[in-house]
Amino acid sequence: ANIFSSLTFQWIHPMFARAAYLRKNGKWLEQEDLAPIASIDRSENVEQLFEDAYENYVPKKKKQKKQKKQKEGKEEDNNGEDDTAAVESPEELERRLVHALIATCERRIIIGGIFRLVNS
Repeated sequence: ANIFSSLTFQWIHPMFARAAYLRKNGKWLEQEDLAPIASIDRSENVEQLFEDAYENYVPKKKKQKKQKKQKEGKEEDNNGEDDTAAVESPEELERRLVHALIATCERRIIIGGIFRLVNS
């Protein structure tokens, strides 16, 4: 393994050693043996980030209409919602999902991509 790979996974070596020791003695890792998870990575927080991003997604067409109305100084009716677009198409739902996933995991995706590039 190269130096970047060694540095990246060095933090987990003590846990593997502990697991091997416990296994030799007929035991298993317990929750107390694991490192605490960062609060931003807790499922409740990730879920909330995802839901917020999913609900707040604005399609480009609606965003452009909203910006145009704001430039013209018009007030928005019906909380900015378009009456003609009651049901989203599968493509629009897919865009909404991709937007929410990227908004939720963007930093980790970029950092993971950098590590992958360096370790290649």
